[in-house]
This record gives sequence, C-alpha cells and structure tokens, in this order.
Amino acid sequence: MASNGHGKEGVGQYVQSSRMDVLDGTGDKPKRLTKRSQGKDSRINTVFKKRTCRQFIPSRKDVRRCCCGRLDEDHRPEATRVIPGRNVTWDVTRHTLEEPTNAYGELEFTGAGQTSRAKFIRISHDTDPEKVLRLLREEWKLDLPKLLISVTGGAKNFVLHPKLKHVLRQGLLKAAQTTGAWIITGGTNTGVMRHVGEAVKGHTVMSRGAQLLKDKASQLHLIGIATWGIVNGRTDLIDSKGVVTYHMTSSLLSKGASLDNNHSHFILVDDGRTGKYGGEIPFRASLQKCITKKKIAKSKSHGIPVVLLVLEGGPNTILSVLESVTSNPAVPVVIAEGSGRAADILAHAHGLVTSNDGSEHQQLLTRIQKAFPECNEEKCSELYHDVLKCMGNKRYITIFRVDEDGIDIDRAILRALLKAQHASAADQLSLALIWNRADIARTEIFTEDQKWEMDALEEAMMDALVNNRVEFANLLLENGVSISKFLTKSRLEELYKARKRSGSSAVFRQLIEKEKLDLQFTLSDVNDVIQRLLGSTYKGHGEEYNTITKGLEIDNTTMFVGGHQNHMAKAVHVTNPYNELLLWAVLCNMQKMALFMWERSDENLARALVAAKLYNAMAKLTECDDAKADITDELYAHVEEFKRLALGLLDQCFRKNEELTQQLLTYHLENWGGQTCLSLAVAIEHEEFLAHCSCQTLLTDIWTGAMKTTNRSSIKIMLGLLMPPTIFLLEFKTKQELLSMPVTLDEHEHDLAEEEEEEEETENKQENNAFRSSRAMNEDNMAIELRPLSRSESRELHRVPTYQRWTLETRVVKLRWGRKILEFYKAPVTKFWTNVFAYLAFLVLFSYLILVRQKNIPSICEIVLIIFVCTLCTEEIRQILHSEPPTLGSKFKDWASSKWNVLDGFAVVLFFVGLGLRLHPTTRSAGHVVYCLDVMLWIIRLLDMFSVSKHLGPYVVMIGRMTVDMLYFLVIMVIFFLAYGVAQQAILYPEEAASWSMVSGILFRPYFQVYGELFVDAPDTRKNSLRKKNAMVTL
Repeated sequence: MASNGHGKEGVGQYVQSSRMDVLDGTGDKPKRLTKRSQGKDSRINTVFKKRTCRQFIPSRKDVRRCCCGRLDEDHRPEATRVIPGRNVTWDVTRHTLEEPTNAYGELEFTGAGQTSRAKFIRISHDTDPEKVLRLLREEWKLDLPKLLISVTGGAKNFVLHPKLKHVLRQGLLKAAQTTGAWIITGGTNTGVMRHVGEAVKGHTVMSRGAQLLKDKASQLHLIGIATWGIVNGRTDLIDSKGVVTYHMTSSLLSKGASLDNNHSHFILVDDGRTGKYGGEIPFRASLQKCITKKKIAKSKSHGIPVVLLVLEGGPNTILSVLESVTSNPAVPVVIAEGSGRAADILAHAHGLVTSNDGSEHQQLLTRIQKAFPECNEEKCSELYHDVLKCMGNKRYITIFRVDEDGIDIDRAILRALLKAQHASAADQLSLALIWNRADIARTEIFTEDQKWEMDALEEAMMDALVNNRVEFANLLLENGVSISKFLTKSRLEELYKARKRSGSSAVFRQLIEKEKLDLQFTLSDVNDVIQRLLGSTYKGHGEEYNTITKGLEIDNTTMFVGGHQNHMAKAVHVTNPYNELLLWAVLCNMQKMALFMWERSDENLARALVAAKLYNAMAKLTECDDAKADITDELYAHVEEFKRLALGLLDQCFRKNEELTQQLLTYHLENWGGQTCLSLAVAIEHEEFLAHCSCQTLLTDIWTGAMKTTNRSSIKIMLGLLMPPTIFLLEFKTKQELLSMPVTLDEHEHDLAEEEEEEEETENKQENNAFRSSRAMNEDNMAIELRPLSRSESRELHRVPTYQRWTLETRVVKLRWGRKILEFYKAPVTKFWTNVFAYLAFLVLFSYLILVRQKNIPSICEIVLIIFVCTLCTEEIRQILHSEPPTLGSKFKDWASSKWNVLDGFAVVLFFVGLGLRLHPTTRSAGHVVYCLDVMLWIIRLLDMFSVSKHLGPYVVMIGRMTVDMLYFLVIMVIFFLAYGVAQQAILYPEEAASWSMVSGILFRPYFQVYGELFVDAPDTRKNSLRKKNAMVTL
C-alpha cells in the first residue's frame, strides 16, 4: 500500500548501554529514554523486533543520504561507510540490524475532534505473521474474525461522491458488525484509508462511542498496517509508557503521513528505511494469508474468507486486483464503481471488454491513459494487459454500483464471497449463518432450483439455535424444518451443554454446577434446575429420558451436532418442542430467541407468564451478588417485557370475547403442572394483569360463588350468617349460570349429580327421551330445539371451554332452597366472613382469659382457646405441605416468604410457650406475661383481614411499606439518641462506677424525654422519676 508524503528519522542505539538516544524527524538533540520494565513489555520486546540501518550507503540522488533515507549523522557511530561512487546495492537483510522493538502500547489521538484510542506495535518486516496473530488474539483480546475485508485503493487524498460515501459507511458498518469482520487498511489519514476510517467513525472497539455499547458485536476492529518509516510523530511512540498522546498533523503540511484516528489497532512494519512506501505490503499479504488458513469455526472445515474492496486507486491497485484473482485460492474482489481511476477502469472493463471488439479495447486503453497521465505509453500498455488478465478471471470480480436498486455494498461483499467459494449449498448456508446474514441466505442460497437434504437443514437449525440466530431459525422453519421432528431429547440436552459456556448463560451455569461440576450433566439435571425455579409449574421429563436412553438399544441413526457425528440413542422426540425451547432460551438468557419461541405453538398467554416466572426466579438468585447487578437488571427487564406481552394478549382476548377470556384464565394447563393463567399471574405478582377487568370479574364470580353481586351484599351475607332464614333474601344464580362459571369439575360434582336425577325424571315423562322448549330470540321469537344432557354428557360438557358449549343451551332453572343453603355456605365470601366472626370470637375469648383471674387448672374457655390455636397451627402446616416447591425445605422457605405467615407461626409458638409456663405453678405469672404478648400478635393479625377490603386494604399496604422506610429513619435517630444520652449521662453523673443503671440511663432517659418527661424533679440524684413507684410514663 502506497502512502503520500516523506519523513526522516535518525535512530542510534548502543548495545552495551542501558539507554537509547533517539533523534526526532527535525534533527533536534537526542532525548534520553529508559528501557521498558519487565513483565508484558519484556515479553513483547523478546518476541518482536525492529530494523536499524548499520551501513551507510550513499544514495545516487543525494550522496548525503543513505539508501535507507537517513543522513550520515543519523546512523550510529559504529556503522560502516561506503565510499560514494561504488556500486553497492542497499539490502534490508544484509544492511540492517535486528533489535528488540522499542515501540509498543496504546496511543490517544488529540486534535481530531473526537477523542479515541488505539493499540500499536512496531515490528520487523519479516516477522512471523503467526506471532502477530497471537498478539492480536491473546494480548489485544481480539476474537478471530469470521470475515476479512482488505481495503485497497488510492493513497492520495481524493474526493468521494457523497452518495457513494454514505453507501460505503452504511455498507461497511453492516458488513463488519453482522459478520464479525476485521477491516484491514493502510492505516494512515490519507486517501482510501481516511474514507474507510470516516465510514466506521465511532464504532471501532477502542473508540469512546463504542466503549459505551454493551453489545460487543457492535464494536468494529479496523486494523491499519503501515510502514513505520512514513509515520509522522513516530519518535513519540518510542519507549513510551502508559498511554501516548498522538498529535495528528495534516499530510499536506508534512512529508510523512499521520495515523488515522478512527482505526483501533496499528501494526507498524519496519524495513529499516524512512520515507519509502510499500514496506508493509509483503507482510500484509502474509498476515492475510495466515488469517485465511484459520478455521472459521472449530466445527467447520473451511477457513476464514477474505475479500478485497477497491476504492479509486492507481496502477498498483490494478496489480493488487490481478494478484488477488490469480492467486490460489483466488480472492474475490469487490470494486466500487464511481470512486475513480483504477476502480472505474476495472468496472468499465468488466462490463464492456470482449475478445473480438477492437473499439472497446482502444476505448479501454484511452481510459487508462487519461486516468494515469504520469505513466508513459509502455506502462499504460502493461496496465492494459493486466486489466485484460483480471477480466480473464472476472467471475471473482463483483462490481458495486451505487445506482443499482436493492444492492448495498455489504450484500455485494457477501455475494462475491459466496460466488467465489465454490462450496456446496450446505457450506454456503453455514457461512451465511456464521455471518448472521439471513437476508443473504434467503436470496442467494434458498433458491427455487435448490433441493435440500433434511439432514443439512437440521444441522443448520442446530447451529442457528446454538448461536442464537433467530432470523435463521425462522428462515429454516419456512423452508421445511419441522421442529417436532427436529427436536429430540438428546438434541435438547446438547443445546443446554452448548449454551452453558456462553457468557449470557451465567445464571444457568451457576445453577447447573450445583448439580454437576462439569459439562457431563443430563437432561434430568436440567429438569431439577427448572423445577427448583418453577416449582410444580414444570413436570419435566428427565427420568423418562434416562429410562429411555438406558432401555433402548443403539441404532444406526446418526445425529449431527455442530458439524460432528455423534452416535446417539434412538431418537426420542420431545412432546412439546416449543415449550422446551422456550424454557431453554429463557434459562440461557436469550431473550430474542425466547420471544421467537413464545410466538409459536399454543397457550401463548400461559407461556408468557411461565417465561416471566422463570426469569423472575433467576433474577432473585442474582440479587444478592453485586457482581451480577447488570445481569439482574437485564433479567428483570425481560420479566417486564413478558408481563407486558401477557397483559396485552389478555386485553385483546377480553375485547374479542369476555366469556372465553374467563375460561382461558381458569383453564387447567396440563403442560404446566395443572396451573392456571390466574395462578401463574399471582405467582409472579403481576398486579396489572390481576387488576384487569377480566380478572376482576372472574375473581368476583369466584368470590361470591352462586350468589349474585348486588349492593350491600356483604351486609346481607353477614346477616345470613347471624340469622340463617335471611339467606333466602339473597339473589342466586341459575343452574345454567353456575355451569358457565369458570371453575373445575370437582367443584360442581354435587351439581351434576343433582341434575342427573332431574334428567332421569324428565326422561321418564317425555317421549323419545327428549323434549322441546322455546324461548324468545331477538325480536323474531325463534324457537330452539333443546334436550337434556345425560350425566356423562354433562361431565364432558363441563370439561370443554364455554365456547364449545354455545349450541347446548338449556332452559332457565332456579336453584332449590336446599341448594341455595349449600351454595351460600360454600361461597368463599361466606367462608371469609365466617372466619372473621370466628377469629373475633377467638380474640374476645383470649382477651377475657388474660384479663380475669384464672385458676391453676385450665378452664373450659382456655381449653376452647387451646383447641382453636391447634386448628390454626394445623392450617399453617397444611399451607407448608401443599405449597408449590418440591422439597420440604423449599416449601418452608416459600411459606416463610409471607410476613403474615411468619407472624402466624411466631404467634402459635409463643402461645404454646406461654401455655407451658402457665401450667407450671412456679412460672404461672411468666406464662401470663407471654399470653399478654401473644394476644398483641393475634390482634395485629386482623390487619391481614382488612387487606381484603377495597377501602382498608390500600392503607394496610401503605402502612406496611412505610414501616420499612421508618426503620431506616429510626436507625439514624438512634445515633442522635446515643450522642445525647452519653453526653447527658456523663454531665449529670460524672465519675460514676460502672453499672447497668448507667446503660439504662443512656438509653431510656433520651427516649422518654422525647415524650416530654424531662426528669426535672430530681436532676442531681440517682433516684429519678423512672424509679418512683407511682411514676407515669407516656407510651
């Protein structure tokens, strides 16, 4: 790569000395710099070298200068001199000395508008490219590229058409970001290198803008390979420590060329010369060849593809294109037509040149002569023949035209690569998948004439899932992949193992390592993890899978995973593949893939709530780890997204059909442990979901049972409990309305049994076991034929949703008196008020017990109280045993997560402690005190009952949240109490002997003074008002 400008440098180094004298480009005095410290820099100095001229050979043009470009005084003193006029040809191998490199580190650009940084190193021109590649990967932490874009063209500044400049920016960014490519240029701030740098400005991995991007894929690697001897300000890079400030200068004002501030890494190739172009070209070619030999992926056979992008350019550009298309293997070339000179000549030749048309040949030669006026006729003729040789391999050349509709430069680059690969359709699909370009695969690979083997598509599907390629997964499903046939349990297990290594799967990796310390976990271990997170929501199939894999013999079926053949057990397909893939995507924290899997299959409302529940459980595991704060925030963001989806879906369903929506909310989900959408929403505390009209209407129906909701219904229910005859004053639903209620079959078992008796009586009275009834329909009074259902039909009817029952209308039948009484006492609202009255009676009895004198032997009232508390204790045990979590420890933890449960448990324990003390004669008074403390807890427990009220409930919640905030305030207040208490105690009672009364004075005196007790009656005595018998204390 040629560059514009010249520069000069003088370097002298004494081998025996521990210091270096370096002359800058202007001939100033040398400045003393110390050697680099040991450690990483020492390793770099050992591996990488630089070149220093050791023999002065006068140039024919200027005898004061050596052929290396330096003056005589710029050489080291021990360098030999050749007498002018002698025919000695300067050679970099024979006339330079190889020494440890002295320029390595990081530079920060200034004076370029936007501050950016770049890493750099100075190396010898014959450095092993493998060592440089190792430096890029291990020291500079660059991942191997999936594509190498080498940019060549004009080294001098040229004007690029605004439209082409815009397209170049958009195309290069898209090509590099989607494919994970490295872009290699000459690195200087001139010509094509400057245009490429401006195209990716702010997106390189070292730029300040890209450092703020969390998505690593959005950060580009723009690598500049330049000749050390033409870089302006190169002496500032020598023996620098830390970050070097690099001042950019205009190439028009200096003989050298400045480094471009938009590049992220620089490799400065030293061939021992200054002011000479092209010293980096051989090394750049060898490095590119070294990179292309690396495998694009461990499981793939093809190497990293490379493409040459041509913008403008001179005669050397044509030679570079010729070398690319004639090499083995050939390198595809993309030429930007309209960029000028060499690029336009090659584009013109690509479209016009034929073997027999002489006028076109003459026209091409004329264009070459106009484009390169500095070349003589012989040179133009050579260039003409080079262009013809390029056109002999024109299948490797792709012309990009700005005005061509629908074609961007990134598509042109990838299309050229696919065309030059000579690979099978499956390999091309693999490349497109690695580049994450589903659009290229859709238009260039999945063509109508292409026939696909299902094995190849399934292998691509596996790669798409493992690499989180959502668009590819969708494309493969559109082109014939059946997910039910594809997903076997062995493949599902392989997916978990493959994603465990990913950084996004940190939570899953943490969970699975509790089960297995290595990667040899099974689907059963994954099931244990999911069940620990979801509880009874997920049944799993780990045991079934282990049984099958042990019991079935190995057949000849071969499954391809990640390009490797693995003989697996006979394929066992997953029952609900989309459900399993949704759980897999959520566990591995792949939100886009999770959304993709959620959109497919049935039960979308339930699946959204399950995904939110799983994300929520994962987020709670990481809350206590500050190092995973970002992951926690990300997981909670995913929870909120699935909550929004569930709420939006519920709202849409409610707008379409209110009755079906209520059935949907209470439909038993067999795939999710028999849960309902309503119970899942409660589990994740989805308040907006539960506050929706459909949920509120449903909860009201369930709450009131068979009774209709009317004004002052609560008062009527309480009146019915106190005076049972008033039950018949309540309004009840009809039997048909009870059947349409969204409840389970068990809840209406008695109803169905009663209807069967009625139906049998009716069948005996009616002919042909049928009857007819009519009712008014709209304004036409249409008659509808109806018949009663048998018991089995009625059971079957109740199992199906309401929308499948609309044709089975029955006549309006009111409930009998006995049935009304039964439904009254079965209603949850009745049970609630019954519990309230019973609890109030319990509190009255307990209060009476502690207020009046009790005998040594427990009275009947106390025995009743003991029985009541025993029933409460039994209820708490039942809640623990019937909770969702699978293990007893997790059940107890889930039960203790409710503050009211903890209060209940503590109150029960405290009661039995008080009972034990009360029954013993010596501790009877202590037992009475414990009873007094216990009754306080039971009375406070009334607040939980108030939470049901829509008027009092919000205040209970508000007080609970304020109490938490108040605790922090009290902590701060205690500090002031202590400060005041200690000072006051020391002033009032100086030199007092240590005693517990001193501690109480420090704590209690400030506390009671807050309530106005100032202790003014005895300020100078130890007998303060706290110790007086009849002292009054404000509480």
